Amino acid sequence: MIDGQPLACFQPFIDTATGRIAGVEALGRLRQADGRLQSVGPLFADPRTPGVTLRRLDRQIRDNALSRLHEAPEDWFLSLNISPRWINRLRPGQALPSLKQIHHHGVDPQRIVFEITELGGDIRRLADVVARYREAGARIAIDDFGAGYSQLDRVLALQPDILKLDMRLFQEAARGGPSSEVVRALAQMAEKTGCWIIAEGVETQDQLAFLQGLGCHLYQGYLHSRPLPMIGFRERLLAGDGRG
Repeated sequence: MIDGQPLACFQPFIDTATGRIAGVEALGRLRQADGRLQSVGPLFADPRTPGVTLRRLDRQIRDNALSRLHEAPEDWFLSLNISPRWINRLRPGQALPSLKQIHHHGVDPQRIVFEITELGGDIRRLADVVARYREAGARIAIDDFGAGYSQLDRVLALQPDILKLDMRLFQEAARGGPSSEVVRALAQMAEKTGCWIIAEGVETQDQLAFLQGLGCHLYQGYLHSRPLPMIGFRERLLAGDGRG
């Protein structure tokens, strides 16, 4: 059983050049009876949660996120997490549920980034679905880049538009030492392939300075904002917050 009302909260992507919001990532939450918001992460990590329940919850959150995008400035993009395990369950040639949701809400696919999460999955099926997303006009991101060698296989097969650095690797690299050279090499590789680099988990000014030295275009993290309902960003804009 799902305890609470499923909804999307949003964490912003900040342009390192301007300090302004360029887009947001939809993150699943459950609103409790007392108003508290709880992450859906533990449900997806719990092997006891039925797959059909997770698929329904995933689509409810995505649907809620798309329904709120009209409240954001038109130049913001929306990043939606897509799990390879759902893609593996699709029948050959089946209409993609996420694209149907985008069209239902009248959202321009060019404002959408599909963020491939988790390792695993059939790379050929994944590449086919990514090609269909691209044909519709959406962009592709790979999450947790640098977390494992298998991610390099994905870069070669999927040719993503965006690479999101693994948060733990980035935070360790920002402290100096061998990890910093690994991250610099990954950033240089991404630049040569035409990918944008995004750092997540940015919590301090020192981390921000490090990622700016890497040439990262965007970042996420508590240094700027925790995930908020879309109304929270509207209030910032109305208050004249220049970062929004």
